[in-house]
Amino acid sequence: MDGEKQMKKKKLLLLVGLIFLAGSYLMLFRVPWKELFLSGNEIAAGVYIDGEPVGHFTNAELKDWLEEKNTVWKKQHIYLMADGERFAFTLDEIGAAMDIEAVMNAAYGVGRQGNFFMRFRERTQPVLLNYCFKLDKNIAVTHLRQLQEHINMPVQNGNITVNSQGEIVIIPSVEGKKLSIEKSVANIRDSLTWDFAGEVPLAIITTAPFPTTEEINSWQINGVITSFTTEYQETEVNRTHNIMLAAKKLDNILLMPGELFSFNELVGPRDAAHGYEKSLIIFNQSFTEGYGGGICQLVSTLYNAVLRGEFLIVERHAHSLGVSYVPPGLDATVAYGTLDFQFRNGYDFPVLLHTQAEAGKLSVSIYGNVHKATLAYELYSKEVETYPIQEEMVTDPTLADGEKKTLQRGTKGKKVETYRRLWQGGTMVGEEKISTDIYQGKKQITAVPKDAGL
Repeated sequence: MDGEKQMKKKKLLLLVGLIFLAGSYLMLFRVPWKELFLSGNEIAAGVYIDGEPVGHFTNAELKDWLEEKNTVWKKQHIYLMADGERFAFTLDEIGAAMDIEAVMNAAYGVGRQGNFFMRFRERTQPVLLNYCFKLDKNIAVTHLRQLQEHINMPVQNGNITVNSQGEIVIIPSVEGKKLSIEKSVANIRDSLTWDFAGEVPLAIITTAPFPTTEEINSWQINGVITSFTTEYQETEVNRTHNIMLAAKKLDNILLMPGELFSFNELVGPRDAAHGYEKSLIIFNQSFTEGYGGGICQLVSTLYNAVLRGEFLIVERHAHSLGVSYVPPGLDATVAYGTLDFQFRNGYDFPVLLHTQAEAGKLSVSIYGNVHKATLAYELYSKEVETYPIQEEMVTDPTLADGEKKTLQRGTKGKKVETYRRLWQGGTMVGEEKISTDIYQGKKQITAVPKDAGL
């Protein structure tokens, strides 16, 4: 029993001591007793919102006070900035407002949360709060989407072309721009303060063009480094149509240093489905009608232009028969899916192909840096072997005994070697063999009477 009495006495003394210390603190710092006790809806005495005192406000008074502040604040202008342009709205128009509920909750909670000592401290010392703001995302997004129509711009890659007069034309590049809705909303929300600055940068996503105007200018494509022209008969309407159709697909083709050119890949199939007409083609050592007649003249014209420049021939095929538009050894043929014409750009700068079919003349010009393309090329071919004419006999019942009729005059076959000489400033600096080609020659087709013993 004595022990219990002593324990109770110690607790009583401790309580008295605490009351004495609290009283001493209050007397020492002159804390009014009434500040320690709050009515049900009263804000603690030492509460300040952005430096303005709101202590002892009731909730209703604080709400009215905040709404007045909000009304004034929302009338301020916000300027959304993009590439030097300003798009003006009021804060109210953009969907911004003071978060009155959040501010009231924070103010009302002062001195009412935590343990005794925390509450005591908050009720007896100044507590500085800030305004809270919110943004209606739906309203902001509506305005930003309207701005997208003004701000967004598709990327435009730079380009270099040659016009019908042979003039080099550079199409300037334009950087692509797109307004980021999500990031712009975040920028607006983050900018909302009581002392609002007024200007908010919009988030713009840019897309770099390729090539840029600067890159194109650095290539220094300034003139023709090699060209070749062949002639065709405009009266051969289908053939002319085919030549012009394919020539357009090769026009303004840019080749970077070392890049591979493939005729079949660029021109595609030559059939009726792709707009080509029937005309004479070489098939099985004879001339016959087929789709895409005239294409080989374009390939041969290109081949001759390429041979006169610093290009590496990767794939080239000669015709089985000689053709009229280029000398033997300087022709090239293609067949989609089987025979292709390919070469690589051997220069250390880009080159640009320009093709033109007009008034019976088919030209292929290759543009590049004329100051760097200093070598000149001379081509020549020589016949190193000939083959006799092959003759084929066919019967014709309308012919009399002993009578003959030549249906197709034959030509001799030949083997041709083609060489290229390289010149530098008037001095020959090299010579190389380009190809060895065998032309079968046309068959001699002769008609004889039915009973001629064939």
